[in-house]
Amino acid sequence: MDVVLLVVALGVILGSAELFTNGIEWFGHKLDLAEGAVGSVLAAVATAMPETLIPTIAIVGPALSGRDPQASHEIGVGAILGAPFMLSTVAMFVTGAAVLAFARRGRRAEAMDVSTPVLARDVGFFVVGYTVAIGTAFLPAVAWIRWSAAALLLGMYLYYVRLHFADDREEGDASDLNRLHATRLPGIRRRSALEVQFLPDVAEDEGDTTPRLGHEPRMRIVVGQVLAAM
Repeated sequence: MDVVLLVVALGVILGSAELFTNGIEWFGHKLDLAEGAVGSVLAAVATAMPETLIPTIAIVGPALSGRDPQASHEIGVGAILGAPFMLSTVAMFVTGAAVLAFARRGRRAEAMDVSTPVLARDVGFFVVGYTVAIGTAFLPAVAWIRWSAAALLLGMYLYYVRLHFADDREEGDASDLNRLHATRLPGIRRRSALEVQFLPDVAEDEGDTTPRLGHEPRMRIVVGQVLAAM
């Protein structure tokens, strides 16, 4: 039963991550946000939620249940320090293998279209932040040291977020995005899901001012999918 539950839970996580990333791309497009703000901040917050909740529950759980906190504390620390190792090794391998596999089938190019400035910034902040976290784990359990490290990491993250949201948005339009999954649901009428827009070129050439359905989903449909995924 535990194995079945684990497989089902992993399926739920993967399906939710797909729904969320698809929805958050449209959310960022609607708000005209930079690529780094969408991918490195908004998408990362929710897709990293499973790794974040494990140490949170492990650390807070014993205080609420009255159980021995030692084992839970070790699980929490292990999850905090281990998740970045997994993401920087196994996750990178799976991503590269998937790119090559799909490229061999002709479904995409082997080259990955990435923003090198955004990637360099992410790696730079990660190296510094992770070094501070690892170093703190080996220092004596002195309150002021740990609180100082926590304040430093929080300040670094806030500055990191500020830099991403200050970036200019890259050129691109909605045609670069995959279709919003929520608009495929049979219960959602096209007129309620898609924005109505005028076509100026048609109106000027043919005198037709009839509004037509655009191909962009309405903001409430985008937000609904994001919240459902979370």
